[in-house]
Amino acid sequence: MAKTPKLSLIIPARGKEPLLQQTIDCAIKGALNKVEIIVVDNGLEVAAPCGSDVRVIKSEISGTGAARHAGVLAALAPVIVTIDAHVRLCDFWDDYVLDHFERKAWAKTVACGHVGGLATDFSVEKEACYTGAQIHWQEINGSETRLLVPKWSDNSFGSRIGAVMGAFYAFKKSWYEKMAGPWSVFSSWGCDEETISIASYLAGGDCRLMAEHVRSWHLFGHPERIRYTTAEIATIAANRFLLFRLFPFAFEDLAAVANQHPEVNAPLSDQQIKFAQYYSDKSAELADYLGKYVIGYQEWRGSIVQKTATPPKRRKPPQRLPTVPLDQCDQCDAINSFICVRTEEIRRYKCKVCGRNAWRQRPEDQLKFTINNI
Repeated sequence: MAKTPKLSLIIPARGKEPLLQQTIDCAIKGALNKVEIIVVDNGLEVAAPCGSDVRVIKSEISGTGAARHAGVLAALAPVIVTIDAHVRLCDFWDDYVLDHFERKAWAKTVACGHVGGLATDFSVEKEACYTGAQIHWQEINGSETRLLVPKWSDNSFGSRIGAVMGAFYAFKKSWYEKMAGPWSVFSSWGCDEETISIASYLAGGDCRLMAEHVRSWHLFGHPERIRYTTAEIATIAANRFLLFRLFPFAFEDLAAVANQHPEVNAPLSDQQIKFAQYYSDKSAELADYLGKYVIGYQEWRGSIVQKTATPPKRRKPPQRLPTVPLDQCDQCDAINSFICVRTEEIRRYKCKVCGRNAWRQRPEDQLKFTINNI
């Protein structure tokens, strides 16, 4: 009977991936334990990868998030690592990851390693220098404004970081299931890091940076490897607005974003609706996350509140105060039936029997306050 692996490595692959086989070979060579490797064929245009411990899963062309999700569902191991198809892992990478996730404190987290640059010949181009990310509330580039954008950051809170980034992520399969499968909600590329990072915090966990010796090197800056259609590019942009529907953002936030970006109101699929319902009661957790970990949110929120705030409505006193006696109602003859229902510059009284109104000037020497006895 085959021994169940302790760790599953998931690699989505689409387009021309000339470094895929080297990525697999490197992962196998550097591992100390038996590792299950799952390649999700998401439209692969090169020869299928090979290896005794490699499983290839066919998938529709549906983006890296959906491909990773398919890999997690198929994984046999309790600990998951997912990387891109052009990543070099350090020696003993599996043992390092397992060492972290054997600790109780790492049971509810999504983690990433330190990342450097990889050359096209699979050699190290730049030593590990990227250490997780912080999400920026908005990024303005000319006339284009992008929202909830993760960027590399050295700002960590102990081992905690605002978001994972770097194409080398690790988590327990049980925690991914507890988060309701965050990568199942997108049908195209983009927003992988943002979605799983926010979900982890809202579900009661966090995001963490693994120790410095847990390293990988990623091939950056080669967009010619993957060709996107016009429809796919449009969907990539729409994904970012989809985040506002998936998570319980405050009504004021959603309204302000929708005012500038109507795309946020696009209809949801059944899967997306189910995911949004799962997090619908996490508005307090989301507000806490936005305040602590999202750069620029507090300032943006302050400007929105200032723009939308309106002065409290004040009741205009009548132009002429009717001379209505308070000891006996002149409309229903009730005795001592008037009660004070509003105190401002002008006090308003109301007959509790027939509703007749009466007003009196507030004495100058009394404190100003408002009451409502209705």
